[in-house]
Formats: sequence, structure tokens, C-alpha cells
Amino acid sequence: MLVDTFGQDLSALGIEDAGVVEVSADVHANDEVIGHGCMPPSDDEDQKRFADVKEKLPNLAGKIGIVSQFAQGSFGAVADPEDPGASFIYDLGMKFPDKLTDGTVPVDKGRVTLSPENVSYLAADFMVIYNRTGSIEEVENTPGYKDLPQVNSGATLAGDEAVVAGLNNPTSLSRAWVLDKTMPTLEKLESSQGPHGSDTC
Repeated sequence: MLVDTFGQDLSALGIEDAGVVEVSADVHANDEVIGHGCMPPSDDEDQKRFADVKEKLPNLAGKIGIVSQFAQGSFGAVADPEDPGASFIYDLGMKFPDKLTDGTVPVDKGRVTLSPENVSYLAADFMVIYNRTGSIEEVENTPGYKDLPQVNSGATLAGDEAVVAGLNNPTSLSRAWVLDKTMPTLEKLESSQGPHGSDTC
């Protein structure tokens, strides 16, 4: 069984081995989410796509972004800027919260695990998140979750398993699909006033 770095069984998403990424229809993805390899994409078309978005949405620069999963009562989040799962956030000019990268929380295999009482560590401007072991309502009912700035502002894409899988296993085609799926949320973030620039929400 192939699992991602959050411990998710990727076979449920149609990812059968490390050489192929294919998200199946049962997670409401379309045929565009098909790529080869799980390494961060580096082709010119992919880089130009992200450069165009940065030009179109300049206020994303310096914003704080989160890629997270909830499972069995705990939050997991990508915390290593060098991890492939970080490429989407950083290639848009955003960054992770300082508390996830400065050693405040132990990082294991590029991820941090947070108990519900530390949900404030996820304070950011933008977030994608889903519940691997239950409903998104369980996440939303976690005390403090609805107080997160990105939740209050509507700059959170919640409950989409395929998007989180695409972020954690980036290919040029999967990143293009994820960019399309997240664009309404990113545009909402762009229209907000100024970059967050810190995690003192």
C-alpha cells in the first residue's frame, strides 16, 4: 500500500505507485489530474503558469498559507519549505506560519502534528484542509477552528480530498488542476487588505 507523507492511503485516490499520480473520479477530480512522478514539477509551462498568477494576484506575496489534514482528532500540516508539498504555497509567493518552521513544534518527515488545543498554530491567510477520517464538520466544530483568520475571511478550501492530495504529490498537471480549483479562494485572498506577514492574528 502506498501512502503519502500524512499517512493517507493514496490508492484510494487512484495513485498506485510512486511513478504515477492519477486522481480517480470518486473524489470528484477530472481527467486533468493525471501526471507522472511525484517530484516537484520544474517544466517551463508550470513555472510560467505560477508566474502569471503571481502577476495577476500580487497581494499573495508574503501571505501565510497552510496545507493541512485532520485525522483521528489531530491536525497535520506541511511544515518544511523544501518539501514537495510546500511548492504550491511558496511558488505563489506565500509562506508557512513561523510557528511551524522555527522549531516551536517538532517536524517529522516535513510535517507537524498538532493537538486540537493548538489549532491557533494554524492561523494563516489561506488554507486547504480536509478530514481524512471523518467529516469536515468535525473539523469545523473543533474549539478555536472558526476563530482562525483564514476561516473567518472565507479564504479556506475545506473538505476537498483531491486538492490536498494534489498539493502533497505535485506534478505539473496536478498543480494546474489544483490552481484552477483554488483560484476563487486565492482571488478572495487577493482582494483582502495587505499581506498578513506574520502569525500574530
